Amino acid sequence: MTNDNHAKAAQNHDLASQSHRDAAEYHRRGDGVKAHEYSTNAQAHSKKAHDASTMARANAKDKESVGRR
Repeated sequence: MTNDNHAKAAQNHDLASQSHRDAAEYHRRGDGVKAHEYSTNAQAHSKKAHDASTMARANAKDKESVGRR
C-alpha cells in the first residue's frame, strides 16, 4: 500500500511539473487563459501528490508501530 501511494505521489509530481512547464510556455506566448488552465491543473496535481505522500507516511508509521508491539 505504501509503495502505491509513493508511486501515485511521484506520478502526480511529474504531472504537476509538466503542467507548470506548459503554463510557462503559454505565458511566454501571451495566452493568459491557457496559462491559467495549466496552472490550475498543476495545483490540482500538486495537491494529489501531497495527499498521496501523506497517506504513504501514515501507512509507514502504522507499520512501524505494529512492528514494535
